[in-house]
Amino acid sequence: MQLLLLAAALLFTHDFTGAVSSDKCSHCDVSSCPSPSCPGGYVPDRCNCCLACSPREGDPCGRRNDLPCGDGLECKPLAAGRRRGSKGVCRCTVQDEVCGSDGKTYGNVCKMRAASRRGEQKGRAAVSQAHKGHCAPSGAVCRFS
Repeated sequence: MQLLLLAAALLFTHDFTGAVSSDKCSHCDVSSCPSPSCPGGYVPDRCNCCLACSPREGDPCGRRNDLPCGDGLECKPLAAGRRRGSKGVCRCTVQDEVCGSDGKTYGNVCKMRAASRRGEQKGRAAVSQAHKGHCAPSGAVCRFS
């Protein structure tokens, strides 16, 4: 009986250490880090060495090897069976529409930030939030009494 317990313990220890070793990080060499273009923003990679593209709004999250959601996003649990293998999806913490400094209305501030990053990567000016809500139609004049 003791021999059986010892064998089981050794087998468990071997399986456990084997699983851990495959997840270990090698020595960090920042010079070998890629320079990704990420509309969702950046987060540290699993080894906390390089920057990696963060999951964007609507991307799966919450699984063992998933990176954290990007800036202004949180991992929201899914209803059972909606996306196979996923525990949740990244969702913007604020769902209100915003007007960008480019005069466009965005579904939320996270969508505006993603559009701003894409534009900056193409050499355009950054987009910031002008105000909450819809942008006024072009050419419209607002008058206050």
